[in-house]
Amino acid sequence: MHALIIATKFPNTIQPWLANSTAQVVKHGGGVTIFSMSQGDANYSSVVDEFHLTQATEYLNFEGKNKLFAIANNFLNPVNTLKSLRGLFTAPHYFSKHKSLASNLMGALVLAPHFIKRDIDIIHSHFEITGHILLPVIRAQKKPFVITFHGLPPLGVSTIPAIMRSEYIDTADIILVNTEFAKKQYMSLGAPAEKITIIPQGIVTSDFAFSAKPKPADAPVELLTVGRFHADKGQQYVLQALPKLIELGYNLHYTLVGAGPERANLENLVAELNLQKYVTLHTSISEQQLKDIYSRAHIFVFPSLTDKTGFHEETQGVAIQEAQASGLIVIATKTGGIPECVEDGKSAFLIEDRNSAAMADKIQWIIDNPQQWNEWQHSARQYVETHFDIDVIGGRLMQLYADTITQYQKKHQG
Repeated sequence: MHALIIATKFPNTIQPWLANSTAQVVKHGGGVTIFSMSQGDANYSSVVDEFHLTQATEYLNFEGKNKLFAIANNFLNPVNTLKSLRGLFTAPHYFSKHKSLASNLMGALVLAPHFIKRDIDIIHSHFEITGHILLPVIRAQKKPFVITFHGLPPLGVSTIPAIMRSEYIDTADIILVNTEFAKKQYMSLGAPAEKITIIPQGIVTSDFAFSAKPKPADAPVELLTVGRFHADKGQQYVLQALPKLIELGYNLHYTLVGAGPERANLENLVAELNLQKYVTLHTSISEQQLKDIYSRAHIFVFPSLTDKTGFHEETQGVAIQEAQASGLIVIATKTGGIPECVEDGKSAFLIEDRNSAAMADKIQWIIDNPQQWNEWQHSARQYVETHFDIDVIGGRLMQLYADTITQYQKKHQG
């Protein structure tokens, strides 16, 4: 089996699940080709090198001068270009309904050099915008097409118009989502229920060293949040919970790992609350540095917010699984798909979002019950191994690929 993977950026530090799922194809004896719209990050998951994924990546960029270069490049090999254009124009539904004839023709010229009759068995797009740009190539391959919906982006991040999404969804044979919440969200945007399959994002559990740490006697209890510095992630409510706990005499330190537009606001809030001694913010750290931070922490706080605009909400929260695999006790909010991904009261604890008092109370309760820590920590690790280990998820993904290829061949041979 050879899979063509469509990505926006590869490799991507904040999307390790993409490298993990792609590597599963190779691990199961298949091959991969990755189309990425931009160059990847310098720091990335070790799985990328282990399975030689950068060597399998072809970088495409259709913006500005690159678009003109792509068109000019056609004239260097007119025979192949004509063959490519013929393949594109014979693809079903090549012409996009939302574009003019001139725009469709321009797109064909840009995409022609990348239309190569490869030995592809299945195509999998993980991103709507990139997948839609490449729809002519995807359709021209005439192979089964899988798309993944990870949830709508936060405000300020580009998405695609409804007519483009409709074209994208109509082309897909199978739609993957990570939770029932994500399924309902995509159905509300026009995705048919019969196309949707739920498979969570997986993690390489063995990459996260498990440590059932007891409550420290003389050192601070280490709190940790990993996620974008964005208003919808809710880190501000954890910061607002800390003064009460410190006033009560609890020895705490809170580490935030991430990047994004809210960093300056979070730093200002730290100063306003006089928490400089108790809070550390990290950006642009390596994979190993993140794992080291996980290994030192005791309580993982994931305070994502319920969306009030009908736009973005957490669909899974992969950092929760990374934390639980590392032996952290999780406090998370009852938002989006998070409640589907934890065992509330057994290996994690859910609270209402936007509630710093509830956050403070739950942190205090966990610290005051150290005799339960070992049980919670082991239950969390076992839960992640059973439901989110990448080999478990990868097996389900590969079976879905095989079934989709078989169904596609039967449908089109018939």
